[in-house]
Amino acid sequence: GLYYHGYDDEKKQDWADEKTGLSQSFWLRAIGWYAMSLVDTIEKMPSDMEKEKNDLINIYKELADSMIKYQSENGMWYQVVDRPKDINNFEETSGTLAVGYSMMKASRLGYFDYGKKAFDGVIDNYVSTNSDGKIELRQICLVAGLGNGRDGSYEYYTTQTTISENDAKGLGPLMFAYNEVLYSMKN
Repeated sequence: GLYYHGYDDEKKQDWADEKTGLSQSFWLRAIGWYAMSLVDTIEKMPSDMEKEKNDLINIYKELADSMIKYQSENGMWYQVVDRPKDINNFEETSGTLAVGYSMMKASRLGYFDYGKKAFDGVIDNYVSTNSDGKIELRQICLVAGLGNGRDGSYEYYTTQTTISENDAKGLGPLMFAYNEVLYSMKN
């Protein structure tokens, strides 16, 4: 039920498995982007696309059910989702917020029942106030990708990526997720 970071149909990219064309790892932020786009697309689908909408809902539910299996007790997910206990792997906030947002929105739309735990996990563990009184969101993978020497391996995602604070790739999902929290409190 998890999705690999990349797929190359021609199996020619240096990161692609020569037999499957898949990248090596389940990168959290890529899964988060996919989960967000599924939920946002489902919400906007017109009524005359009911079959297609149900197909996407089922895909989303399968993904979300799979993600729940890897969610840590504090609500977070790890940079490489399926290897939470491996050395150098770390809890990552941008992907956790993206998945959490998608789950909260899916819950609001009536087809999934989780998400707030991820938001709370980020707030409790990786949001703080600095010495200037400004709020900081920590533990954001600054950049990761495939190609140009980036092989998509576990080692790449856990040792060759920079961890940052207050990067837009984390702050955007934080705002989306917080909006869902506010929406749930209002209703």
